[in-house]
Amino acid sequence: MSRFLASFAARISVGESKRSREHAAKLKDRTLTKLYNARPAYGWPATLTNDELPAKLPALNLARAGTTVSPVDEE
Repeated sequence: MSRFLASFAARISVGESKRSREHAAKLKDRTLTKLYNARPAYGWPATLTNDELPAKLPALNLARAGTTVSPVDEE
């Protein structure tokens, strides 16, 4: 291998290992606990109760779908 190619390959492998270390450090910081604690989910306050959540989810799904709820006519 020419001296140029050997020098080029060495620089690439050094750069790759540096990027790999940086990437590994970022991944190490993304633990499940940290991701879980990075709430509130959906932009909702963390104070919502378990009874309030099921009432909000259908409206969120409809909003994401771009539709609205229309009242059901009772006959």
